[in-house]
Amino acid sequence: MKVYKNRYGREYSFVQVDEKTYMFKGDMDYCRCAGTDDNLSFIDPSGGPFMSIGFYIEGQPVEKIYLNEGKYFFEVNTSSQ
Repeated sequence: MKVYKNRYGREYSFVQVDEKTYMFKGDMDYCRCAGTDDNLSFIDPSGGPFMSIGFYIEGQPVEKIYLNEGKYFFEVNTSSQ
């Protein structure tokens, strides 16, 4: 798992849940987003990164973003490699 730092120096990462799903792991105390819990168009935690449909995780574009039990998940297009 690769660990990144946002512009405030806070660490975040993407934990692979299955072949096409990743969970965001990082500081989400202050975050803005748009859409419904099961279909978000973007999330933007304080300090970044801004993540929207089309954002790349591990070289794969995000197709869906959703919130489940307080955690943010990203589904990627695995056929785009």
